[in-house]
Amino acid sequence: TPIEEIESELEATGHWEGELVHRRRDGTALPVASRWALQRDERGRPIGVLATNNDITDRHLAEQARRDLEEQWRAAFASNPTMYFIVDAQGAVLSANDFGAEELGYDASELVGRTAADVFVEEEREHFRRNAEACFANLGQRRRWEARKVRRDGTMMWVRETANAVLLKNQAVLLVACEDITERKLAEEALRASEERFRTLIQF
Repeated sequence: TPIEEIESELEATGHWEGELVHRRRDGTALPVASRWALQRDERGRPIGVLATNNDITDRHLAEQARRDLEEQWRAAFASNPTMYFIVDAQGAVLSANDFGAEELGYDASELVGRTAADVFVEEEREHFRRNAEACFANLGQRRRWEARKVRRDGTMMWVRETANAVLLKNQAVLLVACEDITERKLAEEALRASEERFRTLIQF
């Protein structure tokens, strides 16, 4: 903060507060929360400034650690070969990683703002909503379910979803990890069909 700005605010309001960086004797930076108050004589003329400074190094280090962690999480979220979605309490998609969006045939930006239930087959949308509501009603409690989603090209995929609701920047959001289990489901259906044909043959 330029000293001219501080002096201007002191003259206008009689006080200023903000953050400054001082230098220790060894040259290292010392961030401080600083408060300045303009002192005047009985005629209202400035006679001095009362300044107090509190060391906020630990706070800055904690904030930097939080930012680093968020950056690492965002990088992992974006590049992880698992479908990830963040959904708000109203059911709208807040974020989707590139892999998850591409699996459904979209760009991630195209899913943001859409209702999350829209990518499920119509008869299973209410099932998703009920599971999401249960997660929001029990923050931190993990739930799993299987469902069918519809890709942009109209093809269907089976997924296993693992979700839990957490507070993120004081907002309750649903974190959803989604695994493609289409091949397993097709194999199970083929096995059931084969068993049914075998039972039919036995009956004859």
